[in-house]
Amino acid sequence: QQATITSLRGGATSLPLLGPLNTLLMEHPFLACFVICGIKGFSADSVAQVTTSSKSFSLKRAFAFALYGGFYLGIGQTILYNQLFPAIFGYETTLLNTAKKVLVDMLVVLPCLTLPVSYLFKSPFYHRTLKQGIQVYIRDVKETGMLQKSWLFWVPIQFFSFTVIPEHLRVPFMTAIGFFYVIFLSSVSSDGEEEKATVVETTINKNSVLPKVPPTKHQTQQSNDNNKTHRKIVCA
Repeated sequence: QQATITSLRGGATSLPLLGPLNTLLMEHPFLACFVICGIKGFSADSVAQVTTSSKSFSLKRAFAFALYGGFYLGIGQTILYNQLFPAIFGYETTLLNTAKKVLVDMLVVLPCLTLPVSYLFKSPFYHRTLKQGIQVYIRDVKETGMLQKSWLFWVPIQFFSFTVIPEHLRVPFMTAIGFFYVIFLSSVSSDGEEEKATVVETTINKNSVLPKVPPTKHQTQQSNDNNKTHRKIVCA
């Protein structure tokens, strides 16, 4: 098994056109992953908008996914999977060690970091506060089954990624596969995005109504005088 994995890892770097990319990822991993993931985020959301949304194309939403792709998926996940995970779990590719990585990734990283960060990145583009962005995320998790669908997509991918793909190629590999996942993620938050933001904002405003202040003695007296005047006019 280990010989097969080693063979696959060696073959991955000898694919056509991968030589220059392989060198770039090894020498400038953060820059390369930022550009690759940013382009993927923009293009994947653009495809999702064209194929699933009946509204006009939103450049600001595509730009939000580009920023999310570049900063979090590119730079953030390079740190997470290529530095933090090896420091915690080591470099072993045994079934048990890989299962630990996937378990932490699915139960901690995905629901507590990856998905919430995508909603936080989008919030300013929809004139929402960060709190409202998290509320929309929780709403999507409850109503669309987004988390369960994400697990079905990523569990087998991450098992393959943590055992076969070389470390410096892991984020680009996840980015290539994740192109289809971003389309799904974009679709979940496409047509009803503005409506959800309005509902959340309305709910927050309802819960923030100022308490009624009792009238002062002067205001009460003035109101009584006005009522007396009104009654005199009616009687006349």
